[in-house]
Amino acid sequence: MKGVQTILYPGNQREWELWSAGGRGASAPLKTAPHAGDLVSGLGPTVVALPAESCRTLSFSFPVAEDDLVEGLIQTQLERRGLHRGEIRGGGRRVETLLREAGRTVVSVDLVEKLDAEICFPSATDYLAAARLHEYPAGKLVVFPQHGRLVMAAGLRGQLAHCHAFSHSLDLPPEASQEIMLTALTLQNSGVISDINGIELWGEFSAEDEAGLAAKTGLPVTRKQLGNPNPRALIGQSAPLLPESVREAKRSKSRVRKIILGALLGLLAYAAIAYFLWDQNKRAETRLAELKNHESELAPQAAAVRASIAKWQAFQPVLDHRRYPIVILSELTKVLPPSGVMIREYDTPNAKSVDVEGRAKDTRSAHQFLEDVQASEELALFNWTMGAPKVQTDKTAVFLVKGKLIE
Repeated sequence: MKGVQTILYPGNQREWELWSAGGRGASAPLKTAPHAGDLVSGLGPTVVALPAESCRTLSFSFPVAEDDLVEGLIQTQLERRGLHRGEIRGGGRRVETLLREAGRTVVSVDLVEKLDAEICFPSATDYLAAARLHEYPAGKLVVFPQHGRLVMAAGLRGQLAHCHAFSHSLDLPPEASQEIMLTALTLQNSGVISDINGIELWGEFSAEDEAGLAAKTGLPVTRKQLGNPNPRALIGQSAPLLPESVREAKRSKSRVRKIILGALLGLLAYAAIAYFLWDQNKRAETRLAELKNHESELAPQAAAVRASIAKWQAFQPVLDHRRYPIVILSELTKVLPPSGVMIREYDTPNAKSVDVEGRAKDTRSAHQFLEDVQASEELALFNWTMGAPKVQTDKTAVFLVKGKLIE
């Protein structure tokens, strides 16, 4: 990234590190401090790498290649997940295209969910997920420490596709294997990564950690050294991500001049719009007079159109794609959270009912999944209910969600 001098990076522990952005990467940070505010004073152009607890990364696969369509689909997916408020709504997201071929596009999206005031400073030129500064193996989930927590990541063609924090310490939690399997299932079902065939542990993990995960997941597990952030990963990144709070700080010095210029442009725009509306009104009046003169000629064609509409409406229940089993399963998968809930069995005994058996990390997650299903517009054709989840010996909850067609 041209002009960038330093990278503010979250360390493995609860500290911040300042790295040089030049060359192929340094072997050690320039400075380290418990708080980012202790490092930002007097900095030149700096990229801020955000920890997963502040900026998570999701990925989506779409059967289209046009940029405008992809952007609209991304917005739809974020709104369905409730991820369109706060910093995200104010511009706190970055979209990276990972794959575009044969009419298919795979993107990853960094979502800035919160920003501490100490990392909002004038010399910050860009914000991105810290996990983007590493290269990822194909077909594997990677677990590594970041800012006092463990994060889980996966990549496509070496670039980051997915990343989220899943622990509150640097120790593998008891539910790590479940989290890994749920994440793998989500990535595979969404079409982002076709196959997850292994796990890599980056950093100071024990042989017991390696053996335990392998036994619980059935996947091969390897331990590797955690590499340093690589500034070469900044090359070719998309347009800078500057959340609203940061952009507001940058433009404060020229606010008055911009307000005056905006007012003048607004007056010109108002005059242009007023003239445009007047002209359109005159054109509409002329066109209306012409249509009234031809009303009798258009009546037979209008009647034929109404008859055609009535016929198509009669076929609507058959043509409604929302009643197709594969579409229902796809929509159920979309409302799954990034982790914590897994669908085990899916059945449509008949055209008017759906059975979904799953496992959640606890009963609360199961009830939240039911609420998300009930809130989905695409699944609103059915009345969704769930009996009391059954708590297993490992404290997970098995649940059965039933959907009945609303007639």
